[in-house]
Amino acid sequence: MDYTYSTRLKRIFAIGVVLTLAWMIVMGLSVKPLNSKQIVSFELAKTPEAASKIIKEWEEKDLIVKVKKSIYLDFGFLFLYSSSIALGCLVISAFTQNHFLIQTGSVVSLIVPFAGLFDVIENLAMLKTLSGEVTMLPVAITFWFASIKFFIVVVSLVFVISCLIFGVVKKIVGNKIVRNKQIISFLNVMF
Repeated sequence: MDYTYSTRLKRIFAIGVVLTLAWMIVMGLSVKPLNSKQIVSFELAKTPEAASKIIKEWEEKDLIVKVKKSIYLDFGFLFLYSSSIALGCLVISAFTQNHFLIQTGSVVSLIVPFAGLFDVIENLAMLKTLSGEVTMLPVAITFWFASIKFFIVVVSLVFVISCLIFGVVKKIVGNKIVRNKQIISFLNVMF
């Protein structure tokens, strides 16, 4: 069975990857000296005390405006990365020509948009935390939704990369097998 996607879908996927990477660069440059590691530490702050400590450090360095800008920019990024990863699950799994991986890619591609949705909820909770008193509810929401989001993203990226490696190896090995059959056929004709 031939599992291929249209050239148009492959182009959309490629454009999505380029736009996602470009958005990452723009975000990074727009919020310097703040970096993604600092935002992730805030996302994964389990307690109001930990979140308050991070906020205090940002206030001392006059970074709160940059933090909020980063969160607002993330609303665009979450659409790009979740769409690109979901398309990658479909397109790259089809590249393998392996029925099980293609079916798995279809399922994973349906789960990935939840990472984007969880990122929206997490961003709203972070904005709530930054807007006033730091309480347990928005900190807990941020932590749990960020944790689930990261899990979905990591698992789906590992899946896409594994499919890519599988597909490349299959192409290389498959080409050698075809080449060997052609050589044997040639030798049989000659002798």
